[in-house]
Amino acid sequence: MNALRFIKLSNVCINASRIVSIEKNPDSFRIIMGHQEISSLMLAGSGYVSSELCEYCIHKKDTQDFKAVEDFIKNV
Repeated sequence: MNALRFIKLSNVCINASRIVSIEKNPDSFRIIMGHQEISSLMLAGSGYVSSELCEYCIHKKDTQDFKAVEDFIKNV
């Protein structure tokens, strides 16, 4: 069974299974998360719910968070 993996940052825990991509720049990481979508059929019609694209920027000056993302990438 696969265990859920999270990246623990100073103000948020990111579910690794929701990450679409991570961009690495010399002094930062940009983590892009997937969309949340729900599609369903209701009694009187159909419905659709979607969320906005979410992204996190982690800068090198935030040393603990930057190291957490580096360590995550090394272990992928």
